[in-house]
Amino acid sequence: MAIITLNNRSINRSDTASAGQVWTATSATAADFQAAGGAWNLISTTTVSSASTVDITGMDSTYVNYKIVGSQIHPATDNVTLNARVIIGGSAQTGSDYPYVNHFIKHSGTPSHVLNSSSDATSWKLTYGSGGNATNENLSFEMDVYNPSDTSLYKTFTTISTGLDNAGGDIYMNINGAAYRGSTSAITGVQFFMSSGNIDSAIIKLYGIS
Repeated sequence: MAIITLNNRSINRSDTASAGQVWTATSATAADFQAAGGAWNLISTTTVSSASTVDITGMDSTYVNYKIVGSQIHPATDNVTLNARVIIGGSAQTGSDYPYVNHFIKHSGTPSHVLNSSSDATSWKLTYGSGGNATNENLSFEMDVYNPSDTSLYKTFTTISTGLDNAGGDIYMNINGAAYRGSTSAITGVQFFMSSGNIDSAIIKLYGIS
């Protein structure tokens, strides 16, 4: 069996690895610890309890793409939708600058499909159908945020959500595409809120995609 010899003469022994990093060749003669490619890097976890709005911040130029995951979101009020706005400079943007489109699919006896859209709104709806607030009802979502630190183009978002709006088992799925065209400024986060009443409970995580 041939013996493979590793040349580690260029190792910087003062380097300290961080969780999730891997040993990576950085040139033909050097290597060090680097972030693993293709990973979801957890930035923050927000546990929500009776909040009118939830701001998920921490987006910057570290990553080109970000992912927000909301789990088991329970509204305090019955028959409401989950909405969102972008955050710029610490402030949620409330102008009529949010075009969006929803493809809503629901099973309630007979499956139904609804297309809903707005050319300009003060926020965008992540869910078209009404969500309930019975004990077992909830919704969850994944949102992709594309290059929020770019200042040359408007920002776009894609969201897939699913939930129960009937304690008896009615289920829905919503595919949402949205944009913010109020300005091309870098955004630092996204604000979430129900169309009426508080978010009773939820867990929302922010990831950077490397």
